[in-house]
Amino acid sequence: MTYPNPYEPGDDNPHPSGYGPVFEEPKPRRSRGIDLLLWLVLAACVAVFALSPMGLGILLPAERSIPDVADERVQYDRAIELVQPDGDFKRTAPPPPAGLIEDVDYALYLADDDFIVHWSCADPIAVRIAGSAPTGAREAVLNAIDLVVEASGLPLYLAGSLPQPIDDPEDVPHGEIAISFLLQDDFENAMNGYDDDYSDALGVAGPHYNASSGRIRSAHILMSEHSDPRMRSGQHTVLHELLHAVGIGHADQSAHKEVMRPRLSLHDNTNFGPGDRFALAAVGCY
Repeated sequence: MTYPNPYEPGDDNPHPSGYGPVFEEPKPRRSRGIDLLLWLVLAACVAVFALSPMGLGILLPAERSIPDVADERVQYDRAIELVQPDGDFKRTAPPPPAGLIEDVDYALYLADDDFIVHWSCADPIAVRIAGSAPTGAREAVLNAIDLVVEASGLPLYLAGSLPQPIDDPEDVPHGEIAISFLLQDDFENAMNGYDDDYSDALGVAGPHYNASSGRIRSAHILMSEHSDPRMRSGQHTVLHELLHAVGIGHADQSAHKEVMRPRLSLHDNTNFGPGDRFALAAVGCY
């Protein structure tokens, strides 16, 4: 996925340099009375901290909240429930509904003899963040998994993190999806191995599959530092790349608002279009 140019100042901008700096409104000067009040409040906070029984940082948030743990457990339990015996080992694409055109509104990766590339439905599929990740990355991945599972029935779930980022597809564990959030220099170095120029990409992803059957063995996702998962554009990009990882290509010329359009619009979100939903059903387990 690549980013558009130019940007409107102040919009959700996936590239940090953007179209130009966006400045904050100047803040009004405070009166001396307000300054005195702020000092009194600060002194009271220090006093409360000093009187706390253990002298610990009572103002620091917990590193990991209980709802986050519950989300992971809920996803894993759901993945187990979605597991089902495989149907046809080789799968052909169903005909699209009226109004959708292949390679325009949706695209599916194809193996030999036009069998579609797809995951097995017989085992849970672990999605792991590989290496360190920026603020908001875990939440963006959790949300993307939820959306894909709801639309496809694929037994995806967020599993424990891997210690190091993975930029070589061969290093991804069998039956898993690894997503690495890379510093920009590392991302660009990883892109040097591709024939096409992905220097302006926000993310790159793809499945690794058996060429005869189309069965996916693993998938990897590389995220650029220019994609901020706290922003709408970054969340959209994580979802877009996850769809690549489950066997879905670009909707190159669709008039619909598809997540799988190859370039990021300033107004993109994480709502699937009709082409996205058809493709997810085609590669899914429902």
